[in-house]
Amino acid sequence: MDESKAANQFWLIDQHGLIKQSLGDKVRDEIEQEFRRDEDDWGTEENGLEEVVRKVKPTVLIGTSTQGGAFTETVIREMAKHVDRPIIFPVSN
Repeated sequence: MDESKAANQFWLIDQHGLIKQSLGDKVRDEIEQEFRRDEDDWGTEENGLEEVVRKVKPTVLIGTSTQGGAFTETVIREMAKHVDRPIIFPVSN
């Protein structure tokens, strides 16, 4: 798989929601352009974790923030609707 296709498999979310082009200077410099989503698919409003899980149907969640509690019961139940055995790594906790 080439780098572009691999990057397309990652959905990064921070305190502003899904990392998108429209966030401009709110996105940390170390987040490369390949990981920033286009508004064409998501719109310009904030897109939180639950909405991204509902739309993307991920098989793995990796939490690396310093804030606990992002993986709420609602988020986990939404993920479980689409994945028989979800993998969840709350690394930050």
